[in-house]
Amino acid sequence: MTTAADPMERMLIEWECARLVNTYNLLNDAGRFEEAADLFAEGGSYLTPATPEPVVGRRAILEMLRQRPMPTARHFVTNLVIDVVSPTEARGHSYLLVLLSNDPDPATAVASMPALTGEVEEHFLLTPDGWRLGHRRGKASIRFAG
Repeated sequence: MTTAADPMERMLIEWECARLVNTYNLLNDAGRFEEAADLFAEGGSYLTPATPEPVVGRRAILEMLRQRPMPTARHFVTNLVIDVVSPTEARGHSYLLVLLSNDPDPATAVASMPALTGEVEEHFLLTPDGWRLGHRRGKASIRFAG
């Protein structure tokens, strides 16, 4: 449901939120976890298939990201749709394909682990620092055989 009255304002919010999703995934894949965690609102939360409860707050999200095993990863986002709720809030949904390798060098890495697919639901908030992730929820979906 879009309530932003001005179509240009709505498109700008959609663009800012889509950029936020892409920037988060690029930073995460590069192992730049502090910068990735800073894309969350101060009280933001993150729920993944690997976490039984939401991880709340930038500091806790940073620690969660640092504790993950660090194979070379590439997160491919597709079918991203942003719905503007208001001039200060939006929601997003996308599909995700993740390729992983134990090789730490992306130039020589071969996807040695099964690919993972999932869906991501996001809640975006306009803060004094710009648009930030208020909540991110990743869920596993179709599994690959093998």
